[in-house]
Amino acid sequence: MNNYLNTLKRIAFILFLTITFLIPKNGYSQEVSQKPYLLWKVSGNDLAKPSYIFGVNGAYKNSEMISEINEVLRTTEQLVLDLKKENTPEEASKIKQLIVNEAGAKYFYNQFDKATQKKLDDFFVTHYGADFKRLSAYKPFMISNLIESKIIPPYDITAELADFSKTHHQTIIGLETIEEQIEEFEKVPLSEQVKTITEFITNPEIAKERSDKIITYYKNQDIKGIYGELEEFEDTEMEKIMLEARNIKWLPQLTSLMKDKSSFIAIGVTHMLPFKNNLKDLLETEGYTITLVK
Repeated sequence: MNNYLNTLKRIAFILFLTITFLIPKNGYSQEVSQKPYLLWKVSGNDLAKPSYIFGVNGAYKNSEMISEINEVLRTTEQLVLDLKKENTPEEASKIKQLIVNEAGAKYFYNQFDKATQKKLDDFFVTHYGADFKRLSAYKPFMISNLIESKIIPPYDITAELADFSKTHHQTIIGLETIEEQIEEFEKVPLSEQVKTITEFITNPEIAKERSDKIITYYKNQDIKGIYGELEEFEDTEMEKIMLEARNIKWLPQLTSLMKDKSSFIAIGVTHMLPFKNNLKDLLETEGYTITLVK
């Protein structure tokens, strides 16, 4: 429980599993591709060199994908992540302060009925050696994180991309700070976060099955399939806060970065899917050509 840095590395994993979007009626092919990942080429709009947007799936690891993605990353000049992780004691101390809310622990704990409290207690004692009542001092998004990481072990490919970029002397840029990213999580209504936690702890097998299906769709570039698995979350506050608002905020940063240097942008795949104000549409409106690499 003291390793705050490793826990924060799983932020993108939470986004992938809990953020949702509008299901499109048409517009994307379901053709199975040779490429076991989702990667878009960004060209046009007077770019001197193309940039790329890699849709990260935080629960999927594939050696062929990593090799091919690194080869594309090598052709660019800088790596752009949603969050640049410093992995320093100072960052760890900052994170510790941001993810704990001892004053609200009792209120948070009492949002769950007795049966769910018991399930949470049992789960956290088994996996972390402390009951939920004690750990409820952590903010809700951290509790979700800790549960999800045991149900569906996360894989942080962005850490590997960052290591590759450092080896090849590329600049690494973060679109958000730790403070900004955590602030976004805290905007999500407590009722939605409690609902998510309850669903995960009550039916972990459903979450695992859904993740397995999404991974299959992802490596086949079946975007409609991914949507189908997450349709129930359509038009939630979490979607509006964690996707739509952030996409709008990121747009001017991304256009400036791509104009300056050829960029490899690694962000949660949900940011590129066709819900309102998704990054693909926003960039196309700016005059860029966005092409799925098949």
